[in-house]
Amino acid sequence: MTMFKLSRYYRTESLIHEVNPFLKLFITIVFIISAFIAKSLLANLFLFAFLLIIMIASNVPIIEYLKSIWFTRFFIILLIIMDLIFFRSFTHLIGTLLPMIMIILMTSVLIFTTKVHDLMMTFEILLTPLKIFGINPRKVAFSIMLAIRFVPILLGESKNIIKAMKNRNPKEKETIKDKIHNTANIMTPLMGKSVDHADRLADVMTVRNYSFDKKKKYIMYTRRVDYVIVSVQILLFIAILIKG
Repeated sequence: MTMFKLSRYYRTESLIHEVNPFLKLFITIVFIISAFIAKSLLANLFLFAFLLIIMIASNVPIIEYLKSIWFTRFFIILLIIMDLIFFRSFTHLIGTLLPMIMIILMTSVLIFTTKVHDLMMTFEILLTPLKIFGINPRKVAFSIMLAIRFVPILLGESKNIIKAMKNRNPKEKETIKDKIHNTANIMTPLMGKSVDHADRLADVMTVRNYSFDKKKKYIMYTRRVDYVIVSVQILLFIAILIKG
C-alpha cells in the first residue's frame, strides 16, 4: 500500500494545498536546484528549516513523509555505501545524504498537496513552447502524469506476482540463475497487467469523450501568501548562490 500512497494526493485542508500549482512546481524546482548547489552545512540547515515549515503547513502527517524516505531506502543505502568506499568521510556523507533526503521530501510535498489534474495542467502550461515544433503539450503532460500514477501501481502488481510465485514454489535459498529465471517469469504477467490498466483507462477516456485537441479554460488563483513563499525560496536560492 505504501507504493500507492507515494503518488497519491493527500486530501486535507492546508495553506500549502491552496498554493497556486504553477508556483508550487516553481518552488519545488528552485528548491531542488538550491539543494544541489548548497555546499555549506549552514545553507543545508536553512533549506531544511524552510522545508520543515512547508511540511508542517501542509497538514500531511509526518508518517507519510517518512514512508516516502522508506520507499527510497535501497537507493539511500547504496549512496551511503558508495560514499564510505570512495570518500570515507562522515562530513561528505552528510553533505550527500541531506540534500537527497530534502529533495525526496520536497517532491513528496508537491505530490501530496497537488491534485493530479492541477499538476497535469501545470505541466501543460510549462510545455506550451513545444507547439512551435508541432507537439501537443497536453499529450506530453498526460504522458508524464500517467508515468507518475502507473509506476507505483505496476510496482505493486510486481510485488503481488513475486509473492504468488514464492507461495507456489517456496525455496530457502535462491541461486542467481533462479533469480534471473524468476525475473523473466515476472515480466509476462506484468505486461498483461499493464495492458489491462491501459485498456481500462482508454475505455474511461472514450466514455468521457476526452480529446487532446479540445481547448479548456483553466484558472489558477494566486494569493499574497503564495508570493511570500516564492519570495522566501528565491531569497534562499540567491543567498546560496552567492555564499554557497
